[in-house]
Amino acid sequence: TRCMDWMLWFVYTLCALMCMGCNGDGDTQLPLDGTAKTGSATMNSYTYYYFNASRSGDVIITTTITGGAATGVWTYVGQDYRPYDGDSDWSMGSIEGYASVIHVNNLVPNATYYVAVQGIGPSETYSISATLRQSPYQPPVVLEMNDMPETAATTAYQYTDFWLNVTDKGNFSVATNVQTSNLDNRFYLMVSHGSLPRLGKSDHKFRVQRGNDWESFVVPFARPGHFGVSVWHDHTSISFYIKATNSDSDDTFDHQRRQR
Repeated sequence: TRCMDWMLWFVYTLCALMCMGCNGDGDTQLPLDGTAKTGSATMNSYTYYYFNASRSGDVIITTTITGGAATGVWTYVGQDYRPYDGDSDWSMGSIEGYASVIHVNNLVPNATYYVAVQGIGPSETYSISATLRQSPYQPPVVLEMNDMPETAATTAYQYTDFWLNVTDKGNFSVATNVQTSNLDNRFYLMVSHGSLPRLGKSDHKFRVQRGNDWESFVVPFARPGHFGVSVWHDHTSISFYIKATNSDSDDTFDHQRRQR
């Protein structure tokens, strides 16, 4: 009996030591000091990591191929959910000799960020690291309904966030005027009730297709409350105007597009 108890204690202790730095799902915690974790990936396999936004700033996630086939891996990042191919807030591929570098800007306080590494070839080995660059948290700008447009700017593959307080039940519109004559690249406007939207998690996602002109997007059947509004694009640094209006009072913008 003593031998069995000792063996059970040994197995329990070993499992506890192996799971140090893991969450309840078995994901491995990424330190934010640049210390690399190593792993291996096969075709369509996923390995998950995470880090907590206990400090403000930006995080740079670097994935480097260290061996195996020449096909590489993809890295995905999701805020407060486990991302995968087709559903993520940030993503980038890496192959041998070309590391992927993902910038997660302006960490949302107390959020948990999940990082997935997906294999896209027979067998790869890789290293992954995360480095925090501390800076003060920049809270979202507050949009006032039926007020003058706000002027904002954003950089490629990053989010620019706003809060909007909706007091009346019904439709409302969010309009943008992107200051460029070329919108061949992707430029998205997203809206969510009660949270800041992201590419992988939003209530409404619209694709802006006109530059140097107003485009207005209708959010239907909205219930009163706080709405997060976010802009994301894969262009170079770009500025834009943004405005929110009640649909029944929106006589300024004549172009409305269906939700995509």
